[in-house]
Parts: sequence; C-alpha cells; structure tokens
Amino acid sequence: HGYAESLRVEFLVDLTRPLDELWSAIGKDQRDKIKRLSRENVSIEEGGTRDDLQGLGMARQATQAKRAARGQGYESNAGAGYYADIFDYLMARGAGRLFVAREAGEVVAGLFFSTYNGRAYSVLSGATERGYRLGAQPGIYWAAVETLRGEGYALLNRGGVPAAAEVEGHPQ
Repeated sequence: HGYAESLRVEFLVDLTRPLDELWSAIGKDQRDKIKRLSRENVSIEEGGTRDDLQGLGMARQATQAKRAARGQGYESNAGAGYYADIFDYLMARGAGRLFVAREAGEVVAGLFFSTYNGRAYSVLSGATERGYRLGAQPGIYWAAVETLRGEGYALLNRGGVPAAAEVEGHPQ
C-alpha cells in the first residue's frame, strides 16, 4: 500500500502516574534547569495566539541553523502560511497545544503538541541560542506534563529517534 516501516524508539510519558514519580523520573540535571528558570526570570506559559506560533517559528529556525552547523540539518516545511494553518486547523479547533518560554517578553523556546483523545504528541519544538543556554526546553516539557496531566491527559509522546541511534557515534 505504499507504506514503509522504520524502527524508532519513542519517548512516552504515562501521565496517569503520580506527579512526584514523574518529577523523580527526570534526570537531576534537568530538574535543576527547570528550577533555575524562575531565578533567571524565564516564564513558561501556554501560548494561544498567532504571535506565539510565530515565536515558535523563530525558535525552530534557530534550532535548524544550529543542527545544520553540526551536520544534523533537516528540511523545514514552514512556508509563508505554515504557522497560520497550524493555528487555524489545530489550535483554534482544540487539537493542538503550544507551550512557550519567554525572557523579557520574547519567546526563547517553544514546544507544540497535537492533542486528541487524552493524548499529546510532540510535533514541533525549537529554542533560540539564549533558550538553549537557559535550558528552557526542560521547563517547557515540565509545564506541559503538569498542565496536561492536570487536565486528565493519559499520555505524552515527546517524540523519538531512529532505532539506529542506540549505536554510539550515531548523530542522534
């Protein structure tokens, strides 16, 4: 039928587990980054506007440039109306959620999930150079876990990597 299989390792979070267990499952270095964000005056919040999605787009461009410099580049499908379409077809219809990290009102990192049937799937993410230095992504992830779990979601899929990534030296 034209389908091709590929082996992947997916990172799934069971949001029905107690919050303290989920917190403990995060590595200490990542927990420290999450705690540090408030001391660095970085706010983590749910984004709900077209401008918030444009902020994610800017962060994704920075991520793409950083990965390209490492030889891990990827093609972007973000044409002129890409983020407007995400807003219109997913966010406005309750099928997508955006979480952003802001410093001084500017988006420094973002994470977008498609959502349905009590499940959230990480679709798009990115961070500016400042967002990387601040360690904003773990804070966004934790905010999503707390928010979605609090709303009764059962599963959060953070994405994955090719199964070949288990071999040392693989770029991912």
